[in-house]
Amino acid sequence: MNEELRVLIVDDHQADVLLAQHALERDGLAVDCRAVASENALRTELQDFQPDVVLCDYSIPGFSGLHALDTVQTLRPSTPVLVISGSIPEDTAIACLEHGATDYLLKSNLRRLGPAVRRAVTDTRQRRALEERIEQLSHYDTLTGLPNLRRVSELVTRSIERSRATHTLAALVCLNLDRFRFIDESFGRTLADDVLREVSCALKAAARERDAVARVSGDEFLVVLSEIGDALQVGVLAQGLLAAVAAPRVIAGTEIHLTASAGIALYPDDGADFETLLGKAAAAMHEAKAATLQGGMQFHSSDVVRHAQERRTLETGLRDALRRNELTLHFQPQY
Repeated sequence: MNEELRVLIVDDHQADVLLAQHALERDGLAVDCRAVASENALRTELQDFQPDVVLCDYSIPGFSGLHALDTVQTLRPSTPVLVISGSIPEDTAIACLEHGATDYLLKSNLRRLGPAVRRAVTDTRQRRALEERIEQLSHYDTLTGLPNLRRVSELVTRSIERSRATHTLAALVCLNLDRFRFIDESFGRTLADDVLREVSCALKAAARERDAVARVSGDEFLVVLSEIGDALQVGVLAQGLLAAVAAPRVIAGTEIHLTASAGIALYPDDGADFETLLGKAAAAMHEAKAATLQGGMQFHSSDVVRHAQERRTLETGLRDALRRNELTLHFQPQY
């Protein structure tokens, strides 16, 4: 542990603060120490200083060690806390541990402080790493690093909330690679995995920054499009995704030609929750596969597209009429 540790000491005696700092440095730890003696100061330093470890005196006038423990648990629950006291009964020590303290020490025996801090920080970091790994495995695809089905459900929900707030559309695009099994059977699993990784990168590059790309099964991807103006814009973005998949690529010396079929469901026209939109986008994708040999795209609701096209045609026509001065004003009396 060569890096400098941020140590926050909760104690109202400056001499005890200096003794604790000296004990840590004597044990070979590089430390940046700060001291507080009140709840308000503790809250401020937890937010601003963001300590790696908190050393807390048990008896502070007007501010008990248990209260300090609760404050740390609320604001920085993963930060280890070591309780240090001049004398501490066994039942009090047990109460501290039950409130979340990592360890407790006596001020008369600070030789344990350095090893206890080192162990607490190491254990906390290992636990965080494990939690992050579990989070990664739970919400992201191990092959491509893209969000998985569980994670994309949350992303769609957020996209719907943003679209509801901004009075825009959201879209879920279901993309399935055409004849991907042929690549798997002809060239083997290793190259097929490389193809999936390449397609993942291509889709991420083709999507906008505020959109999300996920892999939900072997050769199936979902793309969440947020804050869309109209269905025609969705169609343009989806065509860009299909073009990204169809771009020629050479992988491991093998020239690969791919296409994908896409199904699109819109919020709010086709549904207002993830499960509904997913079912309709998948159904539209299967319709696209059935309607064309490869590389097709299908909206779940063709009426949405038709109305959008009619509206766009009307807007274009009105702009052209204004530009050519073709509009005239007629007054009609009302009786």
